[in-house]
Amino acid sequence: MISDFTFKKDGVIGSWLGSADGTDETVKLQFNSDFSGTLIREWTENDGSIVKQTYFSSSNSITQSSGLLICDFENEKKVTKIKVSLFPFIFGNRQKGMDGSMYMFQNGIKCFCLRVFFENS
Repeated sequence: MISDFTFKKDGVIGSWLGSADGTDETVKLQFNSDFSGTLIREWTENDGSIVKQTYFSSSNSITQSSGLLICDFENEKKVTKIKVSLFPFIFGNRQKGMDGSMYMFQNGIKCFCLRVFFENS
């Protein structure tokens, strides 16, 4: 199923760049050929400093159901977990993208939910 809507290049099944609604946050998502993933969040703080956080998932961590992709990520400290739910689609000009929601959990507490629109990067 994944190969139906993504492209393959150097062991990468798909790489997408997204922006979160109502924020200046950008999100880069990459799925690899071993079905692991990397998620990079980047935003600007009030003082002008740029914050960049990277999250990883283990091999074979992407699950699929009726076209929906679900993947769990965690940071290196394994404190913050992010669940990403994605639904792929194709624009009229055959450009591929995904519409998704991002849910973040820290110590069992839901920190935020972001709706993210991803386009192939």
